[in-house]
Amino acid sequence: MRVRVIEYESMGYKEVMALRQEGDLESAVKLAREDYKESPNQWSSSALFWVLKDVATGVIEGGEIDTAAEMVAEMETLIEGMGATAPMAEESLASLRQSVVPHFGELNELLTGYQTEKNPYHRRDQVRQTFDKVLSWHNSKEGLHKALHPRVAQVVSDFFESRNKFITIEEVRQALRIYLSLEIERPSALNSRVLDQVLRVKSLFRERLDFTDFLTKWDPAKSLRPEDWQRGSGKGRKDRGPETPSLVDRALTVAIEELMDRRETKVPEMIYELFTGLESLYPDDRLVKLTQARLHLLEGERATALEEYQRVLMIYSEPRIWGELASLLSDDPALEAAALAKALKEETDDYEPYLLTVRLHYAKLLIDRGDYGKALRELRIIAQIAGERGRKLPQSYEKMQEMIPEGTEEDKENKAHYILDAQPAEAYVYRSLAATPMIVMDVIALRLKEPMRQVVPMLKLSSPEGRVLLTNPTEMGLPEGDLRGKLFDVKFIEPEDSHAIVVHMEPSEADPRDLFPLRVAYITGYSQGMHAFHLIDSESKHHYLPGEEEDFMIGDFVNFILLYDTIRKPTPKRPAQQRALLLAPHRIDPEEALADFPLVPARVISTEESRVTIETDEGVTGTFSQSLAPIELSEGDSCTLRGFVFRKRDRFTGEQRSYFVTLSVEPLPTDQLG
Repeated sequence: MRVRVIEYESMGYKEVMALRQEGDLESAVKLAREDYKESPNQWSSSALFWVLKDVATGVIEGGEIDTAAEMVAEMETLIEGMGATAPMAEESLASLRQSVVPHFGELNELLTGYQTEKNPYHRRDQVRQTFDKVLSWHNSKEGLHKALHPRVAQVVSDFFESRNKFITIEEVRQALRIYLSLEIERPSALNSRVLDQVLRVKSLFRERLDFTDFLTKWDPAKSLRPEDWQRGSGKGRKDRGPETPSLVDRALTVAIEELMDRRETKVPEMIYELFTGLESLYPDDRLVKLTQARLHLLEGERATALEEYQRVLMIYSEPRIWGELASLLSDDPALEAAALAKALKEETDDYEPYLLTVRLHYAKLLIDRGDYGKALRELRIIAQIAGERGRKLPQSYEKMQEMIPEGTEEDKENKAHYILDAQPAEAYVYRSLAATPMIVMDVIALRLKEPMRQVVPMLKLSSPEGRVLLTNPTEMGLPEGDLRGKLFDVKFIEPEDSHAIVVHMEPSEADPRDLFPLRVAYITGYSQGMHAFHLIDSESKHHYLPGEEEDFMIGDFVNFILLYDTIRKPTPKRPAQQRALLLAPHRIDPEEALADFPLVPARVISTEESRVTIETDEGVTGTFSQSLAPIELSEGDSCTLRGFVFRKRDRFTGEQRSYFVTLSVEPLPTDQLG
C-alpha cells in the first residue's frame, strides 16, 4: 500500500516537472493544483510551488505585480509541507517577495540590522525606528501586505520587549492595534509571547488598558498551545514546591479581576472556556476554587459565592479576596467593615486599583457608625493617590466629605485600627479552625521583602509536638512586652504553595508546664557579663538561664521548659547548629528535684577530714561531705549517688576535666549494709 502511494505521488510530481520543462506552464499549474488538492503531501506541495515560481517570475517580467503577489501568497502556504526542500524554497520565495511585496526588502534589512546589533542601546534605538516604520506603513492607505505580517508580529513583540517598563499607554495601543490586524500563525510561540507581554504592560497601566477586550480578540480558542496551560514546578516544602502559574492562569486571573473592578455582570464566554480547561487540569487547585467563587459572585449567586469564598480563605489568604468577601456581607455592616479592614491591613501596595473601592466603602461604613476621624483618614489617602496618579476623584468622595462634621481631627493610626477592626472578620472566616496550643519560644527581628527592607519583631511559636511558626505580634493585636514563655491558642492555615500562616491567636487558659516536658537543673553560678545563671540539668548538660541575679540563688533547684531552636541547618560538611531556649523557669523543692536526677553507682576511694572521695562506674571522680551519707562510709564501700557531671576546661591547656557533683547519697542496698 505504501509503495503504491509513493509511486502515485512520484508520478504526479514527474508529470508536472515534465510539463514545466516543456514550457507548458499553464498545463503544469492545472495538473499540480489537481494533484495537491487530491493528495496534499511533500511531493505535490513541491511540484505546485516550483511551477508557481516559474509563472510568477514570468508575470513579474510582464509587469503584472498584483497577479504575482497572489501567487507568492499561495506559495507561502506551501512551504511548510515541502519537507527537506523547504529552506531552498524559502530562498527562492524571498527574491520574489522583494519584487511583489511593498517594503519587504526594507523590513528584512531593518530586522536583520537590530537582531545582529550587539550594543543594547543601539539595538533599542533600531527597534524603535523599525516599529515607527511599521506603524507608518500600517497607517498608510495601502496598509501592510499579508506577506509582511509574520515579520511585523516579530517587530511588535521586540518593541514590547525593548521598551519594557518605559513604554507609554499610547505606544501600547498603537502596538496592539497593529498586532490584532495581522494574519499570523496561531497558535505559535510568538503569539503566546505577545500575550505574556501584554500581561506585563497591564500591570503597568492597570485600569487604563482593557485586557479582557484584547484577550477576546487574541482568541484563546485558536491561539493557545498545550504548553500555555502547563505550570512550572520548583523546589519547596514536601518535595512538591510552589508551582509557577501558567500563561492561562495569569491571563484568566487578570481578566476576571478586571471584570470585578468594573463591576461587570456579563462574563464573556471565553472566560468560562478558559476556566473549564483549567478545572479539568487542576480540579483541586486553590486558584481554580477562587476563580469558581469569583464567577459565582459575578453571576450574582451570592449565597454560593459566600460559601466558596470562606473555603478559599482556608487555603489561600490574599488581601484582595477579603475585599471581595466584604461585598457578600452587606447584611451585616460591622462584619462587612471588618472584611474591608482586613484587606487594607494585609495589602502592601496602596496603589492597587481595587483598593479605591475598598477604601471608599470602608469610609462610608465608618461614617455610618460615627468613626469620622478614621473615615477622614481614608478619604485623605484616596485624594493623595488620585493626585499622584492623575485620576479623577469618585463622585461619592465629595458627598462623604460633607458628611464628616467640621473640626473632625484626622486619625493618624489607621494601620493600627485595621488590626483591631479586622478581628471580627478573621473570627468569622476561621471560626471552624481548631486551635493549637503554642508557646512563644523566642522573639526575633525579621527583615521583610515588602515593605522594602523593613525590620519587624516576630514571635517564634512552638507546639508541644515541635511545630514552629512565625507571626507578627502587632498584626495579631497582642500587647507590647516580653511574651516568651506565654501560651496561646493559635489558629493557622496552610496554603498549597506557601508556609503556614497564623490567622488568629489569643491567650490560652492552659498552663504550658502541663503541655511541654520539664527539665530539672541545679544552679551553679551567675555570670554578671551575660546576665544569666549557670545551670546543670539532670542529664549533666550546661545551660544559661537569662535573668537578674536576685531572681534565684546559687544552689537552687529549678525546672523549666527546654526547647531547641535550629539557627543553622545541617549541610554535608557541617552539622546543624541549635540554640537552647529555657522558658517558664520555677524554683522547686529539693526533694522533688532530686528525684529527677538518675541514680549513679560509685565506689569510695578515700575518706579524709569528713570528705568522701568517690569514683563512679563511668570513671568520674568527685568529693562530698560525709554528712550527706545516711551511714558512715569507708574506703572500698559501694554507694549510690544522685548528682551530675561538672565539666570544666583549663583556660591555659584547653584540657577538659570532669568532676561528679554529689547532691545526695541514697541508702545503700540491703546486701551491702554491715
